[in-house]
Amino acid sequence: MQLNEIDLSLSQQLTSVFVHHSHPRLRGVHVNAKHDGEVLLQGRVTSYFEKQMAQETIRRHIGSQGLRNDLEVIQ
Repeated sequence: MQLNEIDLSLSQQLTSVFVHHSHPRLRGVHVNAKHDGEVLLQGRVTSYFEKQMAQETIRRHIGSQGLRNDLEVIQ
């Protein structure tokens, strides 16, 4: 994925959702919104629950856009 394929403004807006999230472990989640409409979650979380919580948090903001959850669960 090239930088020019990423919508930086939307990416920053969606990442800020996690920066201000009440769950501290989600504050490191990064969001990339591509111009083709796909939204990509990246980063590390400590449980599958956190991975799902991040996905559903963003889904509320993007509606029916494509969402790819590439968060890595680490122990």
